[in-house]
Amino acid sequence: MYMAMIETAEVVARRYGISREAQDRYALQSQQRVAAAYAAGRFEAEIAPLPSRKAVTDKATGETTFQEIAAADSDEGYRADTTLAGLAKLEPVWSGGKVVEKGDFITAGNASQLSDGASAASW
Repeated sequence: MYMAMIETAEVVARRYGISREAQDRYALQSQQRVAAAYAAGRFEAEIAPLPSRKAVTDKATGETTFQEIAAADSDEGYRADTTLAGLAKLEPVWSGGKVVEKGDFITAGNASQLSDGASAASW
């Protein structure tokens, strides 16, 4: 049977008694750790910004202009201002599964983000 990872996470949380609160506390700790690592410059040697050109369209006029930017200059997924109270307010996101009809544990704040990544290597 195919099961999406988010539904699998709901099953695992139920099976092993991993509470929503415990998951939120771990998510908060993770956000705090990555924010501290960025503040300390620990990722500077790991991230290589890419010069890029971004199209920006004015919603009112429809005019498109271009900006030169440094793309991928940091991880866009972490939130340094995350709080336990903020995490607790988020609703579970899963519904309609084969095993779990409605989720109780997994939220946008305590689950992995959906994102693209890239890497480069030279010899």
